[in-house]
Amino acid sequence: MKHIATVLVLLAIFTIAVAAYMVAEYDSQLSTEFATPSSTTTRISGSIGKALKAIMYATRTCGCCHKYAEYLEENNVEVEVVYVSEAQLYEKLRVAPQKLYSCHIMEVEGYYVIGHVPVEAIVKLVAERPDVKGISLPGMPSEAPGMGSGRGKFTIYYFDKNSYGVYMVVET
Repeated sequence: MKHIATVLVLLAIFTIAVAAYMVAEYDSQLSTEFATPSSTTTRISGSIGKALKAIMYATRTCGCCHKYAEYLEENNVEVEVVYVSEAQLYEKLRVAPQKLYSCHIMEVEGYYVIGHVPVEAIVKLVAERPDVKGISLPGMPSEAPGMGSGRGKFTIYYFDKNSYGVYMVVET
């Protein structure tokens, strides 16, 4: 039985690695796959007024997840970090199409938030309450919050189990 569990964990780790590769590979395709109306570009700075609460599922070994949690807390989002195994993280990520995976997933007010999503997109999601499962900033963009300066233009995608599209573009 121990051997089966070990094989399943190794299979899950391999699957996450393949998913990360696929996200990076398709990242450039995502930008051109969907038309992005200019009205969805938002320029916002500063923190939010109402404190939001988030539960982040991440592995203990991911340093950028911890930096992202610090970024959120600096912007008035209370973050509870729940450490999970690679296999458990992969299982959580399965709420979204694989092209939208990243290194962590959060639950915020009934929605899933995948990746290093700028706080402005989270605030919009919670305020507008669209009929979607969640939003994602796929992959690990080098300048995204928690990864780099947090400054740049980021395309945020909405998703359901088998579909996704552009939710908004955030320019910080």
